[in-house]
Amino acid sequence: MSFYPAQPVQVVIPAEITPIRTKRLILRLAQKSDAPAIFEYRRRQEVANFLSNAQHRWPKVPHTEIKQTEDFIASKVFTDPEASGATGRRFLFACIRADDPDQKVIGTVGINSLHPSPSVGFGMNPDFWRMGYASEAVGGLVEAWSNLERVVPPDTTTTGAGAAGEKLFAACNKENLGSMKVLLNNGFRIYDEVEAEGDTVALFDMDMPRK
Repeated sequence: MSFYPAQPVQVVIPAEITPIRTKRLILRLAQKSDAPAIFEYRRRQEVANFLSNAQHRWPKVPHTEIKQTEDFIASKVFTDPEASGATGRRFLFACIRADDPDQKVIGTVGINSLHPSPSVGFGMNPDFWRMGYASEAVGGLVEAWSNLERVVPPDTTTTGAGAAGEKLFAACNKENLGSMKVLLNNGFRIYDEVEAEGDTVALFDMDMPRK
C-alpha cells in the first residue's frame, strides 16, 4: 500500500553527502551509532502516536529496545536504484544543534523512499518541540534535495529539479498539528485526505522548483 502516485526517479544521490547547515542546525547522514540518541525519544508514547511505518500504518507502539531504532536507520537505505542506477544510497539525516558542544542528535529528517515517489519524513525529540527545529530541518532537507543532479526523461529539455513535473510528497496524521504546520510552512500543500486505521491522514505534495 502506498499513499502516493508513481513518479519516475529523476534524482542522482551521491555516495558521499556533505552535511547540510541551516541557521541553527547541522544535518549529517544518520548512522547506526546515532541509535541510542534516537531511541531516547522514539521510546516515548507522544512520539510513537504520530510515527508511521514503512507500510503507512500508525502502530502507535514506542520502541522498546535500541535494535528497533537501529533497524529504523537501516531501513532508510534505498534498495531501489536512483536515476544513475546506483543502489544503497540514503538521504536520512541526524539533526544536531550547531551550538551544542555535545553534538547530541535531537531528531531525524530525510527521504523515506524513492518508489513509488520520494516522500519526506521527520521526527524530533519532544524536549525540542515548538522551537522551530523541525521546520528548519525540513526546509534544509528540501533545499538539499532540490539541488541534487537530475537525469530526466529524454522528451524534456529541463535538466534540473522540477523537470517533468517532479514532486516531493509527505503524509501526516491530521491530529499532529505541529507536523502539519511544519509541512505547510515549508511550501507543501494538502492534495487529499485518507482514512488509515481510524486516523485521518493528510497527503501533501510540493512541486520541485525548476533549476
